[in-house]
Amino acid sequence: MFEHFVANLLNDFGYQKPTFGDLNNTADGIEIDVTGSLELTGQRMIAECKAWSSPISAKVLLSFYGKLGVQRFKNPDLVGFFIAIPGLTSSAREQQQELELNDPQFRVMNTEVILKHLESKGRLGSVGEIIKSYAPPVGPLSAAALLISEDGLFLAVKELFEDSKMTRRVLVYPGSGSSVPYRVIEMLRGTRSADPVADALAALWFARARTIAPARAA
Repeated sequence: MFEHFVANLLNDFGYQKPTFGDLNNTADGIEIDVTGSLELTGQRMIAECKAWSSPISAKVLLSFYGKLGVQRFKNPDLVGFFIAIPGLTSSAREQQQELELNDPQFRVMNTEVILKHLESKGRLGSVGEIIKSYAPPVGPLSAAALLISEDGLFLAVKELFEDSKMTRRVLVYPGSGSSVPYRVIEMLRGTRSADPVADALAALWFARARTIAPARAA
C-alpha cells in the first residue's frame, strides 16, 4: 500500500516507473528508498520515504542529504525528495528551509504538503470541507493525519478538550465518498500506525453518514 501511494505521488511529478528498495519496518514506523528518472528528460531522482509515528529529526534529514550529495559527485543533476510523514521536528524544519533555499533540486514533502497536493489533483477532498460535511466536533481539532489503506485514503484528527488540550477522541473521515469502512478502524486499533493520532486509539470514534458514532469497544 505504501509503495503504491508513493508511486502515484511520484508519478505526478513525471517519474512514471520508480524503482523501490525493500520496505523496512522499524520501531519508528515504515520506510522505503526509491529511484527513478523523468520520462521526458531522463533526469535521475532518489527519494527516501518515511512514515513514522513521530516527527522526523534533523539528523535523519541531514543523513539523507549527505547521501544525495555523495551521489551527485557522479550525477550533478540528481534530484532528491524526502517524504516525511507526519513531518519534521522544529530543528529539522529549520534545516529544510536552508536546504531548499540553496538547492532547487531538493524537496521535502510532509503530510501538509501531500494533503494539499492530493486536493489539487482531485484525489482528496478539501480537509475543511470534508469535516464540515459531518456532525460538528465538540472541541478544537488537531492537524489532520493522512491514513493510507487498501480501501483508499482517509483523514484522522484528534478532537481535544477545550481546557486541557488533551485528546477527547479521534475522528476518522473518508478522503472521498461517504463512509469509513469498519476494517479501517480495526486497522488503526490493532497497529501502532505511522500517524500522530496513534496515542489516542483507545478513544477512537469514527465519522459516518453525517453522524459521529462511537466505535465498538475493543
